Amino acid sequence: EVGGHLEFADKRLRWDFAAFWIECRDQQLTVFPDGLTTGRMMSNAGRSRSKGFETTLEWRRRDAHRGLSVVGNYGYTHAKFVEFNDGVNDYAGNYLPYAPQHTASLSASYRFDVGGGFLRHIDLDASWQGAGKIYWNEANTLEQDFYSQLSASVTLHARNVSLSLWGRNLTDTDFYTFYFKSMTNNFYNHGKPCRIDFDRYENEDIRLWDSRGLELGEAEADFRSKMQEFVSDCQDDMNVDEHIHLVWYLIQGNGAR
Repeated sequence: EVGGHLEFADKRLRWDFAAFWIECRDQQLTVFPDGLTTGRMMSNAGRSRSKGFETTLEWRRRDAHRGLSVVGNYGYTHAKFVEFNDGVNDYAGNYLPYAPQHTASLSASYRFDVGGGFLRHIDLDASWQGAGKIYWNEANTLEQDFYSQLSASVTLHARNVSLSLWGRNLTDTDFYTFYFKSMTNNFYNHGKPCRIDFDRYENEDIRLWDSRGLELGEAEADFRSKMQEFVSDCQDDMNVDEHIHLVWYLIQGNGAR
Protein backbone atom coordinates (compact mmCIF):
# COMPACT_ATOMS: atom_id res chain seq x y z
CA GLU A 1 0.00 0.00 0.00
CA VAL A 2 1.17 3.51 -0.81
CA GLY A 3 -0.49 6.81 -0.06
CA GLY A 4 -0.18 10.27 1.38
CA HIS A 5 -1.77 13.13 3.30
CA LEU A 6 -1.55 16.66 1.93
CA GLU A 7 -2.85 19.93 3.39
CA PHE A 8 -3.42 23.25 1.66
CA ALA A 9 -4.97 26.67 2.34
CA ASP A 10 -3.68 27.02 5.88
CA LYS A 11 -4.63 23.37 6.62
CA ARG A 12 -8.30 23.96 5.77
CA LEU A 13 -8.10 21.70 2.69
CA ARG A 14 -6.89 18.12 3.29
CA TRP A 15 -6.35 15.44 0.66
CA ASP A 16 -5.82 11.79 1.64
CA PHE A 17 -5.09 9.16 -0.98
CA ALA A 18 -3.95 5.55 -1.04
CA ALA A 19 -3.51 2.73 -3.55
CA PHE A 20 -3.25 -0.94 -2.61
CA TRP A 21 -2.41 -4.33 -4.08
CA ILE A 22 -3.11 -7.49 -2.04
CA GLU A 23 -2.06 -11.01 -2.99
CA CYS A 24 -3.81 -13.58 -0.79
CA ARG A 25 -2.68 -17.22 -0.80
CA ASP A 26 -4.31 -20.22 0.88
CA GLN A 27 -7.44 -18.13 1.27
CA GLN A 28 -10.43 -19.45 3.16
CA LEU A 29 -14.04 -18.46 2.59
CA THR A 30 -17.25 -18.91 4.50
CA VAL A 31 -19.66 -20.77 2.20
CA PHE A 32 -23.16 -22.17 2.46
CA PRO A 33 -23.57 -25.96 2.09
CA ASP A 34 -25.73 -27.46 -0.63
CA GLY A 35 -28.82 -29.57 -0.10
CA LEU A 36 -30.99 -29.49 3.03
CA THR A 37 -28.09 -28.67 5.35
CA THR A 38 -28.20 -25.35 7.19
CA GLY A 39 -25.41 -23.24 8.69
CA ARG A 40 -22.04 -22.34 7.19
CA MET A 41 -18.69 -24.00 6.60
CA MET A 42 -15.16 -22.98 5.68
CA SER A 43 -13.77 -23.67 2.22
CA ASN A 44 -10.26 -23.34 0.79
CA ALA A 45 -10.28 -20.83 -2.05
CA GLY A 46 -6.69 -20.97 -3.29
CA ARG A 47 -5.53 -17.48 -4.32
CA SER A 48 -7.14 -14.08 -4.79
CA ARG A 49 -5.93 -10.65 -5.84
CA SER A 50 -7.37 -7.35 -4.66
CA LYS A 51 -6.28 -3.97 -5.95
CA GLY A 52 -7.71 -0.50 -5.93
CA PHE A 53 -7.47 2.97 -4.48
CA GLU A 54 -9.26 5.39 -2.17
CA THR A 55 -9.21 9.17 -1.99
CA THR A 56 -10.75 11.69 0.40
CA LEU A 57 -10.96 15.46 0.03
CA GLU A 58 -12.01 17.55 3.03
CA TRP A 59 -12.68 21.28 3.41
CA ARG A 60 -12.72 22.36 7.05
CA ARG A 61 -14.49 25.39 8.48
CA ARG A 62 -12.15 28.12 9.63
CA ASP A 63 -14.07 28.88 12.80
CA ALA A 64 -15.24 26.06 15.08
CA HIS A 65 -18.40 28.05 15.87
CA ARG A 66 -19.57 28.87 12.34
CA GLY A 67 -19.05 28.07 8.67
CA LEU A 68 -19.13 25.28 6.10
CA SER A 69 -17.27 21.97 6.04
CA VAL A 70 -17.42 19.46 3.16
CA VAL A 71 -16.01 15.93 2.82
CA GLY A 72 -15.97 13.78 -0.32
CA ASN A 73 -14.72 10.20 -0.61
CA TYR A 74 -14.40 7.64 -3.38
CA GLY A 75 -12.97 4.12 -3.37
CA TYR A 76 -12.52 1.49 -6.05
CA THR A 77 -11.80 -2.19 -5.41
CA HIS A 78 -11.07 -4.85 -8.02
CA ALA A 79 -11.02 -8.14 -6.11
CA LYS A 80 -11.04 -11.48 -8.01
CA PHE A 81 -10.17 -15.11 -7.51
CA VAL A 82 -6.92 -16.13 -9.16
CA GLU A 83 -7.33 -19.79 -8.24
CA PHE A 84 -10.48 -21.35 -6.82
CA ASN A 85 -11.84 -24.75 -7.76
CA ASP A 86 -14.19 -26.43 -5.30
CA GLY A 87 -14.08 -29.75 -7.16
CA VAL A 88 -17.24 -28.99 -9.09
CA ASN A 89 -16.85 -25.43 -10.41
CA ASP A 90 -13.86 -23.31 -11.34
CA TYR A 91 -14.36 -19.76 -10.05
CA ALA A 92 -11.02 -18.34 -11.22
CA GLY A 93 -11.60 -14.86 -12.64
CA ASN A 94 -14.81 -14.29 -10.66
CA TYR A 95 -15.23 -11.41 -8.24
CA LEU A 96 -14.91 -12.01 -4.51
CA PRO A 97 -18.31 -11.95 -2.79
CA TYR A 98 -19.31 -9.18 -0.37
CA ALA A 99 -16.69 -6.76 -1.72
CA PRO A 100 -18.26 -3.59 -3.21
CA GLN A 101 -16.51 -2.45 -6.35
CA HIS A 102 -17.31 1.22 -5.76
CA THR A 103 -17.88 3.19 -2.57
CA ALA A 104 -18.58 6.91 -2.55
CA SER A 105 -19.81 9.56 -0.14
CA LEU A 106 -20.32 13.29 0.01
CA SER A 107 -21.30 15.23 3.11
CA ALA A 108 -21.70 18.89 3.98
CA SER A 109 -22.22 20.60 7.32
CA TYR A 110 -22.98 24.23 8.04
CA ARG A 111 -22.87 25.67 11.55
CA PHE A 112 -24.72 28.82 12.57
CA ASP A 113 -23.49 30.71 15.60
CA VAL A 114 -26.61 31.83 17.46
CA GLY A 115 -24.68 33.75 20.09
CA GLY A 116 -25.24 33.92 23.80
CA GLY A 117 -28.17 32.66 25.81
CA PHE A 118 -29.33 29.09 26.19
CA LEU A 119 -29.00 28.10 22.51
CA ARG A 120 -25.38 28.27 21.31
CA HIS A 121 -25.33 27.12 17.68
CA ILE A 122 -27.23 25.13 15.04
CA ASP A 123 -25.82 22.49 12.69
CA LEU A 124 -27.35 21.65 9.31
CA ASP A 125 -25.99 18.41 7.83
CA ALA A 126 -26.62 16.55 4.59
CA SER A 127 -24.89 13.45 3.27
CA TRP A 128 -24.98 11.04 0.35
CA GLN A 129 -23.53 7.52 0.38
CA GLY A 130 -23.30 4.92 -2.35
CA ALA A 131 -21.92 1.40 -2.76
CA GLY A 132 -21.89 -1.35 -5.39
CA LYS A 133 -21.78 -3.50 -7.38
CA ILE A 134 -21.65 -6.31 -4.79
CA TYR A 135 -21.70 -10.01 -5.66
CA TRP A 136 -23.24 -12.32 -3.06
CA ASN A 137 -21.80 -15.67 -4.16
CA GLU A 138 -18.66 -17.16 -5.70
CA ALA A 139 -20.43 -17.90 -8.99
CA ASN A 140 -21.32 -14.19 -9.35
CA THR A 141 -24.92 -15.09 -10.21
CA LEU A 142 -26.42 -13.02 -7.36
CA GLU A 143 -25.64 -9.34 -7.09
CA GLN A 144 -26.59 -5.95 -5.68
CA ASP A 145 -26.25 -3.10 -8.17
CA PHE A 146 -24.86 0.25 -7.14
CA TYR A 147 -27.25 2.04 -4.77
CA SER A 148 -27.17 5.31 -2.86
CA GLN A 149 -28.85 6.92 0.12
CA LEU A 150 -29.51 10.52 1.13
CA SER A 151 -29.53 11.62 4.76
CA ALA A 152 -29.94 14.94 6.58
CA SER A 153 -30.12 16.29 10.10
CA VAL A 154 -30.67 19.45 12.13
CA THR A 155 -28.95 19.70 15.51
CA LEU A 156 -29.56 22.32 18.18
CA HIS A 157 -26.68 22.80 20.62
CA ALA A 158 -27.53 24.37 23.95
CA ARG A 159 -25.38 24.98 26.97
CA ASN A 160 -25.47 21.44 28.41
CA VAL A 161 -27.57 19.46 25.96
CA SER A 162 -28.05 18.91 22.23
CA LEU A 163 -31.13 17.78 20.31
CA SER A 164 -31.01 16.36 16.80
CA LEU A 165 -33.75 15.61 14.27
CA TRP A 166 -32.47 13.35 11.53
CA GLY A 167 -33.67 11.48 8.49
CA ARG A 168 -31.89 8.56 6.85
CA ASN A 169 -32.44 7.05 3.42
CA LEU A 170 -34.75 9.93 2.59
CA THR A 171 -35.10 8.70 -1.00
CA ASP A 172 -36.40 5.38 0.39
CA THR A 173 -33.92 3.40 -1.71
CA ASP A 174 -34.58 -0.34 -1.82
CA PHE A 175 -31.37 -2.37 -1.47
CA TYR A 176 -29.87 -5.46 0.14
CA THR A 177 -27.15 -5.48 2.77
CA PHE A 178 -26.55 -9.21 3.22
CA TYR A 179 -27.28 -12.60 1.66
CA PHE A 180 -27.24 -16.14 2.98
CA LYS A 181 -28.46 -19.55 1.89
CA SER A 182 -30.17 -22.17 4.02
CA MET A 183 -31.71 -25.50 2.96
CA THR A 184 -31.59 -24.56 -0.76
CA ASN A 185 -33.40 -21.25 -0.07
CA ASN A 186 -31.88 -17.82 -0.71
CA PHE A 187 -32.43 -15.09 1.89
CA TYR A 188 -31.67 -11.39 1.55
CA ASN A 189 -31.47 -8.77 4.26
CA HIS A 190 -33.15 -5.54 3.15
CA GLY A 191 -31.55 -2.22 3.96
CA LYS A 192 -33.49 0.05 6.27
CA PRO A 193 -36.16 2.19 4.57
CA CYS A 194 -36.69 5.92 5.05
CA ARG A 195 -36.45 6.79 8.76
CA ILE A 196 -37.03 9.99 10.67
CA ASP A 197 -36.42 10.04 14.39
CA PHE A 198 -34.88 11.80 17.38
CA ASP A 199 -31.45 10.87 18.65
CA ARG A 200 -30.33 10.30 22.22
CA TYR A 201 -28.67 13.23 23.93
CA GLU A 202 -27.46 13.68 27.47
CA ASN A 203 -25.47 15.74 29.92
CA GLU A 204 -23.99 14.87 33.29
CA ASP A 205 -27.43 14.91 34.94
CA ILE A 206 -29.97 13.46 32.56
CA ARG A 207 -30.41 11.31 29.43
CA LEU A 208 -33.37 11.80 27.09
CA TRP A 209 -34.92 9.50 24.49
CA ASP A 210 -37.61 10.98 22.23
CA SER A 211 -39.38 8.68 19.76
CA ARG A 212 -40.70 10.01 16.48
CA GLY A 213 -44.27 9.24 17.49
CA LEU A 214 -47.03 7.24 15.84
CA GLU A 215 -47.33 8.42 12.25
CA LEU A 216 -50.54 8.46 10.25
CA GLY A 217 -51.06 5.21 8.38
CA GLU A 218 -48.71 3.24 10.60
CA ALA A 219 -50.01 0.15 12.37
CA GLU A 220 -50.45 1.01 16.04
CA ALA A 221 -49.67 -2.56 17.14
CA ASP A 222 -46.37 -2.52 15.25
CA PHE A 223 -45.39 0.84 16.71
CA ARG A 224 -46.28 -0.26 20.24
CA SER A 225 -44.31 -3.50 19.81
CA LYS A 226 -41.18 -1.60 18.74
CA MET A 227 -41.46 0.78 21.70
CA GLN A 228 -41.93 -2.09 24.16
CA GLU A 229 -38.96 -3.95 22.71
CA PHE A 230 -36.77 -0.85 23.06
CA VAL A 231 -37.79 -0.28 26.68
CA SER A 232 -37.27 -3.95 27.52
CA ASP A 233 -33.76 -3.90 26.05
CA CYS A 234 -32.89 -0.88 28.18
CA GLN A 235 -34.32 -2.41 31.35
CA ASP A 236 -32.47 -5.69 30.79
CA ASP A 237 -29.12 -3.90 30.78
CA MET A 238 -27.01 -4.62 33.84
CA ASN A 239 -25.99 -0.96 33.99
CA VAL A 240 -28.74 0.95 35.81
CA ASP A 241 -27.68 4.14 34.01
CA GLU A 242 -29.07 2.62 30.82
CA HIS A 243 -32.51 2.04 32.37
CA ILE A 244 -35.55 4.19 31.64
CA HIS A 245 -36.96 5.63 34.86
CA LEU A 246 -39.72 7.91 33.57
CA VAL A 247 -41.97 7.84 30.51
CA TRP A 248 -44.36 10.57 29.40
CA TYR A 249 -46.69 10.98 26.44
CA LEU A 250 -47.64 13.94 24.28
CA ILE A 251 -51.12 13.56 22.78
CA GLN A 252 -52.37 15.78 19.95
CA GLY A 253 -55.69 17.15 21.20
CA ASN A 254 -57.21 18.06 17.84
CA GLY A 255 -56.26 14.86 16.05
CA ALA A 256 -57.77 11.43 15.76
CA ARG A 257 -54.83 9.52 17.23
